[in-house]
Amino acid sequence: MVGQVFLYLIIGKAEKQARALPQFIRSLSYNFRKFRLRFSETSAFPLCYDTATADEEPRQQKEAAPMSTIQNSFQRVEQKYLLTGEQYGALRRGMAPYVKPDVYSHYTICSIYCDTEDFAIVRNSLDKPVYKEKLRLRSYGVPGSRDTAFVELKKKFDGVVYKRRVTVTAAQAAECVCTGRLRRDDQISREINWFLHSWQPAPAAYIGYDREAWSGIEDNDLRITFDTNLRARDWDLDLRAGDFGELILPSECILMELKFTGGAPMWLARLLSENGVRHASFSKYGTYYKVLMGQAPTYGNYWQEVRHYA
Repeated sequence: MVGQVFLYLIIGKAEKQARALPQFIRSLSYNFRKFRLRFSETSAFPLCYDTATADEEPRQQKEAAPMSTIQNSFQRVEQKYLLTGEQYGALRRGMAPYVKPDVYSHYTICSIYCDTEDFAIVRNSLDKPVYKEKLRLRSYGVPGSRDTAFVELKKKFDGVVYKRRVTVTAAQAAECVCTGRLRRDDQISREINWFLHSWQPAPAAYIGYDREAWSGIEDNDLRITFDTNLRARDWDLDLRAGDFGELILPSECILMELKFTGGAPMWLARLLSENGVRHASFSKYGTYYKVLMGQAPTYGNYWQEVRHYA
């Protein structure tokens, strides 16, 4: 009897250790990245960024969004929906009289999400608190060291999204995570520096996708986007490293986002209802985090229902 109890204890401990192994490996990877980032501050050969020289030509950013259309501070409501190809086609036809393409209607978004060693930021976000925040580095297309990038602080309170970001070069974006500070003194930079000081995050995941963007003809605050080929990686965590990774959504799945400051127009609500499109709670970085932790993405069952009722 004692032998059986002892055997059960050993098996239980082994199972617990096995479950903890992915987290342990991720922790080692995180600490190595932190070491590389901190080491690069004093190294003659920086590992996390390569400062452009005076003779270096900036790399052409593929499908970059125009600077004239970029805001550095705003608030709005954002709603996400997972669509089948059939639903996408029906919505595109139905919304045609009410929307127009953005100036740059098709482009690629590249983001580096920053997090703590134990993924406290994304875990807090997945718990759906009333208030949450995250930090990411973003570019439109793959940048060179001197091309445009953004350091973004995205906050959400009571269903409303607040985005605060500063325009920098891709090298400066990487540097701010290396050093834990932005070398600026404006209000938004101070907010970002406080976040960096409080959380001490490191690059945790790259998320990229291809976007099709539309805006309202009469309602200038309405924006509708369709994202495809959502891909992610947890290596080569630099915007300049390239746009590649593993798919985190089925290739036939399309992520639609509605963005507005007031209420959604009646024509849009009717169009969603007629095509069986339902609101989905979906996080790009949160989904990839679950993949890394060996968990089944939460969109799975919902996606099966979408395909069934479409």
